[in-house]
Amino acid sequence: MATLVFTDHARFQMRERHITETKVRLCVRSPDKTIHQTARRQRFVKLFRKSGGQYAIIAICDIMPPNTRKIVTVFITSKIRKYL
Repeated sequence: MATLVFTDHARFQMRERHITETKVRLCVRSPDKTIHQTARRQRFVKLFRKSGGQYAIIAICDIMPPNTRKIVTVFITSKIRKYL
């Protein structure tokens, strides 16, 4: 399993958007969709349900050798179709 490293920016965004580290780890480790943006950057998308609605958490990660994912930023959205 890959090691996850959170940047200061990602941690700030998680606090601002009330996203727990547990949900981000779940998003990266078992995503509903993975998109390769560049050779070393990936977008991980995970769908969640909350009080009758659905939302997605998106984590943007840099893939670092040997087996590390550096989480650059994280955000939450209700625009499910756009990301899944």
